[in-house]
Amino acid sequence: MMMTNNWYGRFDSIQTCLALFCLVVASLPSCGVAWGELGHEIVANLAWHRLSLQTQHKIEALLNITNTTLIEQTGSPLAAVANWADHVRHFLPWSAELHYIDIRDNLIAGGCHFLPNPNNNMSSCDCDFQYDRDCPEDICVAGAILNYSTQLVNAQKQVFVRSPQRRLRFGNSGNSEKRETFKSIDGMQQSLKFLTHFIGDIHQPLHASRTTDKGGNDIDVQYHLLQKQHLIHVRHANRFTENPASLQRHHPHHHSWNLHSMWDTALIETTLERDYDNKRSNMEDALEALLQKHPEWVERYTSCGNYAALNNTCVIQWGQESWSYALEYAYTKNEPWKGTHTKPVEVSEGDVLDEDYYLTRIPVVNERLIAGGVRLAFTLENIFGQEDSSVDMQDFGGSVLSMWSKLLVGRRH
Repeated sequence: MMMTNNWYGRFDSIQTCLALFCLVVASLPSCGVAWGELGHEIVANLAWHRLSLQTQHKIEALLNITNTTLIEQTGSPLAAVANWADHVRHFLPWSAELHYIDIRDNLIAGGCHFLPNPNNNMSSCDCDFQYDRDCPEDICVAGAILNYSTQLVNAQKQVFVRSPQRRLRFGNSGNSEKRETFKSIDGMQQSLKFLTHFIGDIHQPLHASRTTDKGGNDIDVQYHLLQKQHLIHVRHANRFTENPASLQRHHPHHHSWNLHSMWDTALIETTLERDYDNKRSNMEDALEALLQKHPEWVERYTSCGNYAALNNTCVIQWGQESWSYALEYAYTKNEPWKGTHTKPVEVSEGDVLDEDYYLTRIPVVNERLIAGGVRLAFTLENIFGQEDSSVDMQDFGGSVLSMWSKLLVGRRH
């Protein structure tokens, strides 16, 4: 099941073409993408602030972002590229299917639904996330995480980015090898951008969801809790332009959403408006404080051990986790988890999702954002956090506990 496709090889001409893409991106239609821009930035910033300084420096050197304003706006170099994969998905249509897992409920008699009785739950073998069925030829977000984490580990055996000044270690000083090394750096940059985004994606419950309703995109709902007209900033964050486009579009005071966009955007925007003065950094601080109160969460999120993102079993576990959350919390309208006597009521076309839905689901959104941030940090620390990046990954078997303590520190730089 492990990836063998060298996907970033498809980017040979990307440097030439992205200049044109920058000019046309403003005219592209919006689409449902996991967490929305703010959610992906939150996941990336939660991860960034728990990385060691050594790992931060390596990532800064690899990304080589010269637009300091963009970093200040988004919160970190990692957040500055966290939405890159969404910005290029129209330009790279082959990547669109890498953002989600389609659970093939259309192949299962009766479909897949949440049932509160643990002896008769949705978690039958048929309704579980089955990699061979739901991620054919590794084309899903779980497969993408396996692929791009593997690409980064393998590339580091050839290229070692040592500092923010982008000093490189070459095998020799020949020009041909230098060209090959810089080509490897391009591939590493793209792999890092994809990996950062996809680890965010897999923690959005409706990115591991039912085929039959396209992850909730086919379920239109009404939502009336947002009070203000928002101005959304669309940042074209990539290294191919010295001045990434900063586009603005008005997100009108509207009440019509679909279930997927509710979880991408509406729930986060509501809590930002109500609780955090519309400031992403305030929400990030609150999530940090929440994690400090629940250190057991770190242990749970990293229970697979080192190099979880390269482990098929672990990534399947992440997908199954979000799929379970989707059925229990996203697709249901009431609170069936309260007991076996509460019959689940599923969200249907045209339903109004009210205050109760928001109040009972926003803790789930918070937990999923934290889980994505911790797992992204753990993954990047595994990949970049060793002094000698050429050491085989099998040599790192026993440092999980020390990494947990590092993750709990929540570094603020």
